[in-house]
Amino acid sequence: MSYNNLNISDPFPNISCSLSQNPDHLINEEHITNLHVINQDNINDNNFFIDYIKIGSINIQTAFNNKLNDIINYFVVHNFDILGLAETSLFGDQSNIIINKHKHPTLPNNFIHIVHDTSGANKGTGVAIMITDKMEKHLHHTEFSEGRIINLIFGFKKSKQLNVTCCYLPSSPKNDVTKTKISAACVDKLNKFIIKSNNTKNSYAIVIGDFNVTTKNKSDPNYPFIRLLKNNGYKDMIKYHQESLDNNFTHSTNRIDYHYGNRNLLEQSIHSYTQSIPQSFFNTDHKIVITLLEKTFFDSRNKDLFEKFMNVLPFNKRNDEVKKVFKYDRMTVELWSSYTNRSRSTFKYRFSKEPQQINNKNTLNRQWDLFEKCLIELKEHIIPQKSINFNTSSNLDLPLELRQMNNHVILLYQVKQFLNLKHIKIRFKLYFTPTLSTLHNIPRHVWATYYEGWMKYLPRLKILIDFNKLSITLPSTVTPDNFVSTKDEIY
Repeated sequence: MSYNNLNISDPFPNISCSLSQNPDHLINEEHITNLHVINQDNINDNNFFIDYIKIGSINIQTAFNNKLNDIINYFVVHNFDILGLAETSLFGDQSNIIINKHKHPTLPNNFIHIVHDTSGANKGTGVAIMITDKMEKHLHHTEFSEGRIINLIFGFKKSKQLNVTCCYLPSSPKNDVTKTKISAACVDKLNKFIIKSNNTKNSYAIVIGDFNVTTKNKSDPNYPFIRLLKNNGYKDMIKYHQESLDNNFTHSTNRIDYHYGNRNLLEQSIHSYTQSIPQSFFNTDHKIVITLLEKTFFDSRNKDLFEKFMNVLPFNKRNDEVKKVFKYDRMTVELWSSYTNRSRSTFKYRFSKEPQQINNKNTLNRQWDLFEKCLIELKEHIIPQKSINFNTSSNLDLPLELRQMNNHVILLYQVKQFLNLKHIKIRFKLYFTPTLSTLHNIPRHVWATYYEGWMKYLPRLKILIDFNKLSITLPSTVTPDNFVSTKDEIY
């Protein structure tokens, strides 16, 4: 990964007035998650919990430099982790990935990173991906081509990878030889990305951006891009999560901006939707496409999802344990001198005598315990310390109100999606669309395999039912015979 062009800038005037905007005017009312992914005024309060990664993509329609402040403002206010940008109009650098590092407008010592592909030949090209400070720490691979397609790979523990590709295919390439060649080159590049992902265990891949083609226009030179994704098992995230596509046009009356995810990513997705960019940020006639992923799955601490859910429920008493950390950055020359002199005298007093013979494990452990105890006493006596709550999150780049989990919106939406029969057809490629009247036509092995996942939700649902003292009884398994009654209870 080349960092030859790394820029750090502070482009911001005061944006506090923008952070308190009322989000109610967001257009797509169908998305019950909309009001739970907007930052509020108390952004400096650290008592937040967030359980998803938010990925978006938008065609900004050129003038990146002029819109930069507003784009970063939008990224921050709407709490994105990853945001793909198409048609940035930055071009001409054929050799290096450009990574711009911008100061976070509200969180001191935090940054927003923008990875650019500027290898295009003209103003109508340019793609970029914005990421938070935390995501940047997981970034370990970048690749790009033609100013049209950029690929970032993020690594997590247990060899999990989040593979994000953002693209901007040429507009109206059908009668343009040059554009047709660029479309073909993008398809070839995407194929290499897909092969690499398919050959990587635990790869969770998503392809986002402006494809400049509808799914029905199969004669368009850009359509092979979509065909390649479908042939490799990638699913249209909007089509997967939405009941209808009627309100999900992304440009005029067409849908040309997409999110496609592989099987692994599909299983970790919570929701996908579109919405307009408020005019108070920047102008574009495209809608943004957004996908939410389970954050706990990628959490580097690898806590069990259920345990984490239990910890953040408001009626569960949290552990109030406090621990002390040493603040080495507060050490002065005088303190370091005192530490040196005191350590010399301490070690001389305790270890100057001829050391006892160490010829077994117990003796070695005693000597090591003594040495370790001396070091701790020295540090506690001289090095400045700070007491912190053991449960305090250090993720300052996640400013969302705890109300998100208090209302349990995400969990309930996941269950609603899980009980959507359309997903069985998509996952198992059934030849018919299951309905309430055709439940028993679903093969038994298909039904059993899909609804094994019911146990992922049942324990958490029972907690909510008990806490709210609801007279609801949920079955231990979901069968064709109890499907309707179970769904009625949830809804």
